[in-house]
Amino acid sequence: LSVPPKGKEIYLGNAGTAARFLATVCTLVQASAPGERTVITGNARMKQRPIGPLVDALRANGSDIRYLESQGCLPLSTAPAGLKGGRVQLAASVSSQYVSSILLCAPYAQEAVTRELTGGQVISQPYIDMTIAMMRTFGVNVVREADPATGKLLDVYRIPRQAYTNPAHYNIESDASSATYPLAVAAITGTTCTISNIGTSSLQGDARFAK
Repeated sequence: LSVPPKGKEIYLGNAGTAARFLATVCTLVQASAPGERTVITGNARMKQRPIGPLVDALRANGSDIRYLESQGCLPLSTAPAGLKGGRVQLAASVSSQYVSSILLCAPYAQEAVTRELTGGQVISQPYIDMTIAMMRTFGVNVVREADPATGKLLDVYRIPRQAYTNPAHYNIESDASSATYPLAVAAITGTTCTISNIGTSSLQGDARFAK
């Protein structure tokens, strides 16, 4: 990964998922000259959507990220300082996309990452599980810690330093959230609808809508 040419920004439109994932990716970029920074931005609506909790977590881990306009929102300017690693904390109540953003990049941190979600019940756990399952397919095994006394799973994840390896084939499921609309129409009208490439074994939470 390299810093874009001087004066060039990465424009993401209204893609919130891309913005949150790329916010961490930008910390991994390698510098080729002093003072280089990567800027990600979006449209007017994207500049209103929050990204503060993720930026706070990355800053606490040593990343140099600046807000160029409103606090807590895009555009972001990130120095290519690398992701330090170690213990990284994030509130359990925030979007799972923040959690997945750090999980996906953690294998390339300077040291192994322990990811801890604090302060209550985790939301969107299925999406975190999906991220971990995908990482396993690409050769990185994330370990979720458990209470040694009770065996209860904790909101603490250990990610090793390791490069991803591409499998020979990787199947991308259909989007269960989008599939709920035609399925709902079929249920309302008494007709049938078949959504291919997604089934009962899917980790997507909205796949349960079909039941």
